[in-house]
Amino acid sequence: MRIVTLGLWGALRGAAKGVVGKEMILAPDTWPNNLLTTLSLQQRWMLFPPGMWIMLALAVITALMLR
Repeated sequence: MRIVTLGLWGALRGAAKGVVGKEMILAPDTWPNNLLTTLSLQQRWMLFPPGMWIMLALAVITALMLR
């Protein structure tokens, strides 16, 4: 299954590059991007990036809500 997933990922990535003409596409400037950029610059001691901690916290909150 992993080979199919990686193969499809590569094919879709190549198709996306073909559609945009190899032009770089940047993520829009939104508050989540700004938050993660700010947190990652200030907290270099963290074991995982701030996005991972936020995802873990949201997963725990969701699990508690589903109980």
